[in-house]
Amino acid sequence: MNESEFFNQVSSNGHVWVAMKSGSVVSFGASEGGVALPIWNSMENAQEFLSNVSSLYSCQAVEVPLEVFKVAWLSGSSMSVGELIINPNGLKPKDVVLSK
Repeated sequence: MNESEFFNQVSSNGHVWVAMKSGSVVSFGASEGGVALPIWNSMENAQEFLSNVSSLYSCQAVEVPLEVFKVAWLSGSSMSVGELIINPNGLKPKDVVLSK
């Protein structure tokens, strides 16, 4: 799935999925600073990633309304999201990454 298809689907669904562990969002260090945030278009895709990455077995997939994601997570300064990792599955060495 390319980025255009991904964004069309999440726009149509009205939500994205993120991974959470103990009340915190799972993120990674971004190459340009800030955090790289993995996001998915479906619960199934998020759960596939979590089952493929042994250090994340205890995480859960959480649905976030798209408007909340765009306003509070991407526009707000609290998250410092520098990159979005789209639909990672934990198997490919490199997933689609979008930088701000």
